[in-house]
Amino acid sequence: MALALLFALAGLVLFAHPYRGIEHDAVLYALQALRSLEPQSLGDDLFFRYGSQDTYTLFSPLYAALISLVGLEPAAHLIARFSLLALFLGGLLLTRRMMERDLAWLAIALFISIPGNYGASNVLKYAENFATPRTLTEALVITSLGFLLGGRRLAAFAAIGVGFLLHPLMAVPGLIAIVLLLKNRTASIALFAAGMSAVLIAILIATVMPIGPIRFIDPIWHESLAELVPYLLLERWSISDWQPTVVGLATLVAATRVLQDGPSKQLATIGAITGLAGIALAGIASIAPVALIVQGQPWRWMWLGKALAVLLLVPVGIACWQRGHLTRTALALLVVAWFARNDALGVVASLLALLALTVDAGELPARSRRLATSGFLLLALILGLAALRVHWLPVELMLAGVVIAIWWLLFRARPLALKAAGAVAAIALGVLQLSATARTPGDVGVVPDYGQGSATSFAEWREHIGKHQTVFFPEHPEMVWLVLHRKSYAAYAAPVFSREAALATHTRFRNIQSLTAPAPIQRPSLESNVPSLTQDGALRACQFAEIDFVITPTHLPAPALVSSAQGELAGFRLYACTDLRRLAAN
Repeated sequence: MALALLFALAGLVLFAHPYRGIEHDAVLYALQALRSLEPQSLGDDLFFRYGSQDTYTLFSPLYAALISLVGLEPAAHLIARFSLLALFLGGLLLTRRMMERDLAWLAIALFISIPGNYGASNVLKYAENFATPRTLTEALVITSLGFLLGGRRLAAFAAIGVGFLLHPLMAVPGLIAIVLLLKNRTASIALFAAGMSAVLIAILIATVMPIGPIRFIDPIWHESLAELVPYLLLERWSISDWQPTVVGLATLVAATRVLQDGPSKQLATIGAITGLAGIALAGIASIAPVALIVQGQPWRWMWLGKALAVLLLVPVGIACWQRGHLTRTALALLVVAWFARNDALGVVASLLALLALTVDAGELPARSRRLATSGFLLLALILGLAALRVHWLPVELMLAGVVIAIWWLLFRARPLALKAAGAVAAIALGVLQLSATARTPGDVGVVPDYGQGSATSFAEWREHIGKHQTVFFPEHPEMVWLVLHRKSYAAYAAPVFSREAALATHTRFRNIQSLTAPAPIQRPSLESNVPSLTQDGALRACQFAEIDFVITPTHLPAPALVSSAQGELAGFRLYACTDLRRLAAN
């Protein structure tokens, strides 16, 4: 049994969270670590010019030390895998404090399988499969709650303290949850009063005597944020953006209605309070946009509520199933809500589920109760069919079904033959995923990689580029940082943390839009597959004083300094802007 569970969970992790290399925000965290190792060449990049979040974390120096020992790609891989493992082990510890062992295994399997998206545009989620301090901090927060439920207060505060050293924004909801979990009424009231007072004082200072980040975001800055990073502004969210938040909160509220008093219900209440507090604070920032509050991104507190909602799906499902037909229809609506992602269906289904639970709590005649049950069941069927029509069969739905089936065979099936079938299926799942991973050297699925081979291939390129020069590589802007170790003309400088950074990033964003073809870039991005420079675009790019070199597959009427890139980057050439400017002048 233990061997089957080990293989099954390993297979789930590898299938649901495949490591694809340094991508997404992992590029930025790798850049911050590399800046510690090569401050001369990277220190004046636009990303750092107006300050960065590096100031508030110990992650970068630790990451830099690991890079010095094993190299960039292996360091990123180790951090990503260790962070996920720590989070899932922390989740297992917490679920064991809330429910019996058999149910805890099912809860952690669903925790691995179900995506942890929160906020708008699906930009962020808990349990990210790349190297950032966010997943490590999430692991520490979840573990601290498990420690506290086990009576280990010192260990809980130590874990949350380390989380603050790695990523303060992600650790804040953990501290709030710990204070609420301590059941100290005085401390909870004091925390609420202190928070409200701080917000009111910040708004007053921003109105009367602005100082530092305690000032309002002016219209020009706000316009830049709205165009560059709209998902940070609550007022820019669409109804589909609200889906992950509403579904998570609805599940937590449902848990408070159907679960008996105990750790599970207590955590559901805390998760709902923390998430609602963050959303409310972000809503206040939409009306009175004090820079410090907007920069704190309190809507991110919902990550903890979303994680707790997933961990509580099992006890909530059991409680709904045992209470009667009307709560079973509420459960059906919640299931639809969880899998009707990225659209309004999840919002509607989750709100209908809460309405069904409210109706169930009232005193209704038997006939009215049957009619209500039939009506809600019909709505669940309609919304479920609509969700399948939009997404057909989501991978998460199929994976969750496999997880539940294997769990039932292992823990609930009576004949020994069925238990053996479940064990074989669990081991097969793990073996298949382990073998699939083994066939991909280094477990890196995205090209290009940033390992030693890539660094060697581009050694000649670095010799041509001075340490204080800037390179424009529209297809792979991240490679300028991570392989060439030079400044990149990329449109990104954390615009929420500095007005100057926002305006400079906005200017670069517009400049890049005007240079690329056949279509303009729709938003600042560090992803690949950005349109290539045309000959005219390359010539115009070199008119910008900051750009010293361009890299493009387009043949330009100037000598290429280097054209020896291999693999997926074969055909790219390095051109000096001095040569291109001379050509344009003639």
